[in-house]
Amino acid sequence: MQNSVYLNAAGALAAETRMDVIANNIANVDTPGFRRGFSVFQQRLAEVWEAPKLNPAWDQVLNKQGGGLFVHEVTYSDEVGTLTQTDGQLDLAIEGDGWFPIEQDGDVYYTRAGNFSRATDGTIVTASGQGKLLDLEGQPIVVPPTASSISVEGNGQVRFDNAVATRIELKGTLDHRQFALVGDNLYRYFGTGQPDKATSTIRHGFLEGSTVSPVSEMVNLIRTHRAYESNQRMITQQDQVLGRTVNDVGRLG
Repeated sequence: MQNSVYLNAAGALAAETRMDVIANNIANVDTPGFRRGFSVFQQRLAEVWEAPKLNPAWDQVLNKQGGGLFVHEVTYSDEVGTLTQTDGQLDLAIEGDGWFPIEQDGDVYYTRAGNFSRATDGTIVTASGQGKLLDLEGQPIVVPPTASSISVEGNGQVRFDNAVATRIELKGTLDHRQFALVGDNLYRYFGTGQPDKATSTIRHGFLEGSTVSPVSEMVNLIRTHRAYESNQRMITQQDQVLGRTVNDVGRLG
């Protein structure tokens, strides 16, 4: 009986985590370059299977009894969002694989969000104003105060007033095994060394939309909430049965 309670508790916790992920997706449905997150679940094997050696003396029914499930990881989709033309002077989108390299607080991160702006010191920064867009040398790109026009070509070449100044070099792929979300639409690279150069095209005056489908996420939220409530009801019912069993045994004694 107690094992059943634990199984339903594990299911409720997994459903709760999934609801948090879905809620975050819905909140970022209009965030440029946002990657849809999702939970990956894994079966928790029975203790007898997790032990180094199987005890043949154990009952075979118990040997085959699973231990529920747990959240293995929360990761993101490798889908590419729809590109929308904005004609913004510092709006950039990636057509294909890769990430924009960003420096923030002394560390290098990566993002697909191309809704950049110009800071007071001339650097090109992310929407939060904290991250700085880097060039192929790993240095922040600085717009001269006298520059009246900015253009970015498909290969990343940056021009100020039609004069070539520097170049943006896209990095990596959308492989969730190498990049992990750290917050603020920024991702950290967890591979070895530095991420490889990406061969995708930069679209100036465009933004990549979020990969979240609000309708699909609402359906998933409803289904997950029902699963959560079902596990909660099962826990309550089993607790009541256990309580009645204890009381009845006590009266018989």
